[in-house]
Amino acid sequence: MKISALATLLTALLLFTSGPFAGNTFDRPVYPPSTPMPALSVRHVDQLVVNTSDFERTVAKNKCESQGIREIVELMKSERFEELWIFLPEACSWIEIGRHVTSGPDEATIRVDRTYLATAMVSHKELHLYHFHPLAYFERCKDKIRCDQFSLPIAAGHISEQGLISNLRYSMPSAEDIYFMMDVSWEFDQRRGDDGRIMNNVVTPYGVLSYALTDAGEEKFFKERSLRTGGLYIKLKAANALLDDQIATIIKKHPNDIREALEQLVQSLNSKYLRVTYTPL
Repeated sequence: MKISALATLLTALLLFTSGPFAGNTFDRPVYPPSTPMPALSVRHVDQLVVNTSDFERTVAKNKCESQGIREIVELMKSERFEELWIFLPEACSWIEIGRHVTSGPDEATIRVDRTYLATAMVSHKELHLYHFHPLAYFERCKDKIRCDQFSLPIAAGHISEQGLISNLRYSMPSAEDIYFMMDVSWEFDQRRGDDGRIMNNVVTPYGVLSYALTDAGEEKFFKERSLRTGGLYIKLKAANALLDDQIATIIKKHPNDIREALEQLVQSLNSKYLRVTYTPL
C-alpha cells in the first residue's frame, strides 16, 4: 500500500473512533479468562429490557427473532443505554450478556460477558448477537420536523448536512463493533470449527445491519490475529468508508432520501474481507 493511502486510512480510524459517535464500545472481558465471573441471578422477563445491573442476567424465552427485534426497536427509541443479547434460534430464547453499561452526552458503552458467551459457543451451534444504537444519539431535525418518525425518509433539506452525516455513520457498525465481530468469529471457529454459525447484528432507527467476515476476511484475520496489526486493515477500510467526505458524497447523490444514501453507504462498506447487509425496519 502506498504511504499516502495508509495515512488516509489511519486518519480515518482516528476520526471514526474518537468522534462524537464513537460509542457502542465492546470491550475485552472484564475478568481475565482464568477468573470466572461471579454467578449471576437469572431474571425471566416477558419482554426484552435494558438491564443496568451487573448482578443479574435477564432471559426471555419462547420469543421468535422478529418479535425480539420489534422489542429492541422500542427500547432503542427510549433508552440511552445500549444492551447486548444472544438469540438462540433453536430455543427461541434471548439471553442478555451486556455488562458495565454507561451513557454520556455523546456516547454509550457496553462491556460483554465473554465468559458466558464462550460457554454458549460450546453449547449451541448457532448464535445471533444483537445490540442497538439508541435514537437519543442521532441528530434531531433543525426545523422541528418530527425525527422520531424515522420509518419515513428524511429529506436532506430538513436537517443539516453534518446531522445527516452523523446519522448515517452512527447507523453503521462502528470500528469497535467490527473488531468485536472478528474476535468472536475467531473464538467461535476455535471452539466449533465449521460446525455452527455466529451472526452479529445492530439495530438502528433505519434498520437492522448484519455484518460478518467473508471467507477471505476470516482467513486474513485468523492468520494475523496474534499480531499487533491483526484485523487493523479491515477496520481501517471500514473507517475510511465512513469519513465525512465519503458520506457527504453519497448524500449529494441521494439528497431526498436518507434510506437510499444508507443503502449506498452499506455497499461502500462491503469489501473482499467484510460483508454488511441492510434490512429496513
